[in-house]
Amino acid sequence: MFSEEFDAPLSASRTGAGAEYAAAMPWEADGAEFGDAHFADPNGPLNPFEVVDDDYLKITASEAPDGFVDPKGWGRTHIGGLLSSLRTDATGFTATYGYFETRFMAPPGLGTWPAFWLMSKNRVTEGLSSSAAEIDIVEQHGESISLKRSSQASHCWRCNPETNKTNVINSFTYGDAARTWHTYGVNVTPTDTVYYLDGVETWRQPTLPDAHGEMFFMINLATGGGWPTDLSMYDGNVDMWVDYIRVYEPTP
Repeated sequence: MFSEEFDAPLSASRTGAGAEYAAAMPWEADGAEFGDAHFADPNGPLNPFEVVDDDYLKITASEAPDGFVDPKGWGRTHIGGLLSSLRTDATGFTATYGYFETRFMAPPGLGTWPAFWLMSKNRVTEGLSSSAAEIDIVEQHGESISLKRSSQASHCWRCNPETNKTNVINSFTYGDAARTWHTYGVNVTPTDTVYYLDGVETWRQPTLPDAHGEMFFMINLATGGGWPTDLSMYDGNVDMWVDYIRVYEPTP
């Protein structure tokens, strides 16, 4: 249903206007943010994205330059990047059910926070007061430099009752979470939501109520999330490399 191979220049803008992707979470008119790194406008001087060799997307997290003023007023001191398949005007790619997969190599570094995740479209069309499904296909919190752990999550925001469940993966079949290529996927069906790491099922949950509607994907390299951030070991810059993002019809 969707294929992004990063074999052409990246089409992105802060809100998604005039482009394929938004460069921030689309449920605010100017793009919502989280964490300790500002998600920079790809058309501005702090662009964190680069398509390399017409084959890979490189997302860089870095220390903010001297004179940087946090546009949200949060006092953040890092720059990161996020891409959303849904724009702030609620247009863009969505799928009702499907298998979502990416292949990426996460960076090392204390406080790095790469992720690939889904959100129900009604978070944008109906606002933050509505219930919404969030499916975290992978999150890697940089509580250590090597990023040996990975987590998956299922959130039903503002549901009755609100639910939040997490599955933690403490080891990989090969390599670590950082500096090694891995595939991360989720199959959303009318009955179950099934999570995969390197093609192997790792977790299964009943499909959330709001996940029976249109879902959009986001991929990001953030920092923080409750962990201290220190990129000095890497001269203040670390890179996440993304090979592809693909969405297929759901499998039974």
